Amino acid sequence: RARMLSYHLHKFGWEVTIVCRDDSPIYLDTPKETMDFSLTSVEVIKVAEWPKTMWNLLGIRSQGWRMWLPILLTGHRVIRKKKITLVFITTAHRSLYCIGAVWNKLTGVPYIIDFHDPMGNVRSGYSTYVRTRKSVLSQTLSHLMDSFSINQAAGFVSVSEAYLEDIVRLNSARNDSLMETIPFAGDPLDLKLARAQPQDLELTAHW
Repeated sequence: RARMLSYHLHKFGWEVTIVCRDDSPIYLDTPKETMDFSLTSVEVIKVAEWPKTMWNLLGIRSQGWRMWLPILLTGHRVIRKKKITLVFITTAHRSLYCIGAVWNKLTGVPYIIDFHDPMGNVRSGYSTYVRTRKSVLSQTLSHLMDSFSINQAAGFVSVSEAYLEDIVRLNSARNDSLMETIPFAGDPLDLKLARAQPQDLELTAHW
């Protein structure tokens, strides 16, 4: 998502810096002729998780928690150094959303949250995870952090209107005008790159 958003934002005069985990697949070698501009002009700052030993001992495998402090510190440094004017948070790890609120408190820079998944058991009460002590604690912390991040966010983007409706249910004070639904879509560039691969590829789509 960050890759595709980057070259579209460039059309409107934005300069983009991406902060991500060190093994995130951000593709920078796309041929110039297939894009509006070369992604080599986008700075990508990859961050390693730490302290690994502590997380391993605690048995915590969620990348959201393992990357929380590294992303927080690195992002804060980037915001200060590059004079960032807007933060766009796109991740499936809800625990990382509230980092935007911390950055906002420290720097005053607004942030937008891109929700990949529904907020959870807001409507149906249906559980999508095995209830263990660790998972219950993680979900409880995530819900508390959700409230904190939603209260401070400048806007929201989601692939489904239902996800945004869940946000309103969680915090009725949110302004609907700050919300936008952008459904999943395929970019012609991705199809062109896929066809260029030597191996046979199969795509199965569900909606």
